[in-house]
Amino acid sequence: MNTLSSRDGTTIAYDQQGEGPALILVDGALTVHSSGSGSELAKLLAPHFTVFGFDRRGRGESGDTLPYAVDREIDDIEALIDRAGGPAFLYGHSSGGPLAMRAAIRLGRKVSKIALYEAPYNNDPGAQESWSQYLGQLRQALAEHRRGDAVALFLRFVGTPAEQVDGMRRAPFWPGLEAVAPTLAYDHAAILGEPWSVPTALAARVSVPVLVMAGDASLPFMPDAARVGRDVIVGDPDWERQLASNTQEFLAVWVDRAAFHAAYDNLANDGYVAALISNTGVTFTDRERATLVGGLNAGTLTRAEVLQQVAEDERFVRAKFNETFVRMQYFGYLRREPDDAGFHFWLNKLNEFEGNFERAEMVKAFIVSGE
Repeated sequence: MNTLSSRDGTTIAYDQQGEGPALILVDGALTVHSSGSGSELAKLLAPHFTVFGFDRRGRGESGDTLPYAVDREIDDIEALIDRAGGPAFLYGHSSGGPLAMRAAIRLGRKVSKIALYEAPYNNDPGAQESWSQYLGQLRQALAEHRRGDAVALFLRFVGTPAEQVDGMRRAPFWPGLEAVAPTLAYDHAAILGEPWSVPTALAARVSVPVLVMAGDASLPFMPDAARVGRDVIVGDPDWERQLASNTQEFLAVWVDRAAFHAAYDNLANDGYVAALISNTGVTFTDRERATLVGGLNAGTLTRAEVLQQVAEDERFVRAKFNETFVRMQYFGYLRREPDDAGFHFWLNKLNEFEGNFERAEMVKAFIVSGE
């Protein structure tokens, strides 16, 4: 493996093969390039591209500099682009996809195109609570230095049977997974964050062509996420209409699924609206509730349209963003799980300033903290 220094001095290990336009492979959770992961893909692409594979910071032969920040990972990608002579294509697998997308936004013309394979966004409103619970348990396990439990938690979350996880913990490769366990928080709490759904506002800022892919054996929500982004090229004259059409098509299919019918068919319109709102943790006014129920009763709104209005409510999106932002200050700067009193103090302050962390003097407080 070759090495280079990122902007903050962190050593990043990489290799390259092939000849052609530069293509950088951005791995997903727990993946370590130097261990051989992705080598087959690189070989297949090498006849057409100069393929750069690298150990993301905190993994394999690359270093890590605390506190973690997504921008530092983007700096690593930029350093690779500069080493390649730029610009470059980016290929992101799983949680590497959202990182590639953020890199494309920040680095502008240094990124020519991006491809996302199985980006792990989940638009299912019912999945948001389990994701929040997972993130909380992950933070706690890492704060208590239970790296093996953190890896096992992730594996169970993605559907690995418990008995299989138990067997893996006795396998020779398990210590290698434990070594990169802290990077689960990088990928899931920082890069993906909350809510777990496709970040349409963020995606709208991507100005280069994007190829979104999902495999036949993917988890069910991954093709759903790919479907929402189908044929959407930000900057094209009709991209907003295409995104809106994809979203409406997805929701129409979603509310017709068996699990959705089982959960909501027995509810009258007022009960349906109340159930959706209760899942957000946001207070809707009586008038807002009445408008949604009235639209259903009058036939001017469908259940899919009501679901979309509730899920895209600005207060809900902002609340989830603010919660995640506060937690990341504790994890990134103090390297611990937030205490209840401190967490709610900073969350209330951030909410008071409508998410403006500079006016709330929040990051500054964590930087100069005596801990």
